[in-house]
Amino acid sequence: MRPIFKFTQYQDMGMSDEQIEYIQKLVDEYMKKYPKIQLNRVCDFYSLDHKKTVKVDNYLYTHNDKGKLYSDVKDLALYNEQGRWIAFNHIRLAGMRLENDSEIQKILNNKKRLEEVYAKHIIFKNINPNVPPFEKAVLDKEFLPELKRYEIHFSSLSMDRMDVLWIRLIEESKFIKRLTIHELAHAISQGYNLENDSIVQSLYEEYKLGFENLKEFIAECIMAAELTDKISLANKVKARIC
Repeated sequence: MRPIFKFTQYQDMGMSDEQIEYIQKLVDEYMKKYPKIQLNRVCDFYSLDHKKTVKVDNYLYTHNDKGKLYSDVKDLALYNEQGRWIAFNHIRLAGMRLENDSEIQKILNNKKRLEEVYAKHIIFKNINPNVPPFEKAVLDKEFLPELKRYEIHFSSLSMDRMDVLWIRLIEESKFIKRLTIHELAHAISQGYNLENDSIVQSLYEEYKLGFENLKEFIAECIMAAELTDKISLANKVKARIC
């Protein structure tokens, strides 16, 4: 069943027609692709917070029901399990790009470059056992700050461990497609009961450093796998949708 779409527009402050139509199309596409998704409502924060408001005005459109500016609200979008709805921060999304393939490609280029360096390091290590560990020889110079930023800690780092970083970097990319797929991924997880999947739970236990919780781990992995098939960990989680 198709959800109710409710987006309120006011002057030129919020989301554009193009953005709203893009979200609607993406939701329809994913509900067809993953038929166990159940969504009752897709809306903006204004329509969520001010359901009983008859007439929109400047103050209500820019402030939530607690009087806080939407521009100061941390969340760009939210998924609610109980109500089965997705809501978008109409103020913070105003002007945001629909897609950004170049940002994803930049992350994948860094991934490929590091994998090439890693392969060479293994060869050098086999020739000379005294070569410093990979994380000391390479990661300290460039990628360690990012690993520390996301609190990604492993006793030793291999390329599959680095998948956590690539997923987290994609998660920080700000464009409508990524944001919408992330929230839809929560609905996919609920519809396909992925939180109770033993393999997903096992993967989370192994890679959970760097993720907020199991729900976010699943959503971020599915989101990353939908945007690229080049991240093994993300693909493993997506493969559990059945």
